[in-house]
Amino acid sequence: HKIQISEIINKIMNLFPSMKEKIIMHNSIPNEEIIVDETKFIIALRNLLDNALKYGVGNKVALNIEKKDDFMFKVEDLGIGISEGNIEKITQPFFQTDKKDYKQGIGLGLTICKKIIESHQGWLSIQSKLGQGSIFTLHIPIQKIKG
Repeated sequence: HKIQISEIINKIMNLFPSMKEKIIMHNSIPNEEIIVDETKFIIALRNLLDNALKYGVGNKVALNIEKKDDFMFKVEDLGIGISEGNIEKITQPFFQTDKKDYKQGIGLGLTICKKIIESHQGWLSIQSKLGQGSIFTLHIPIQKIKG
């Protein structure tokens, strides 16, 4: 259904009451509306923020929302990063990177995230450099909303 982006962001931020000071949020399109399954989309975005906070080694995490060719919800951390060889693998079920970096979880979060975004005809893009952090972006196509 149709929902205002600022409403989604408020709901997401309320899921992280003790971490609000760690999430630097910039929403350049607060009055825009998107058509999404609200519950599923919030699960996907929350998962990316959970991971960023988990692997961001105490640093702040950025959540940037912008509109270019599509709606982009970017979650950026300055954490441990992901090796080039693992970027393709991390959305596969049960895959986890190096066990010394293991945090609680079973390796399904990004798989679920990818499936949710694809069910919205969108996609998940991942940029990362080992030791320098990662940017996970949920891309949602811009729908022509009929009046």
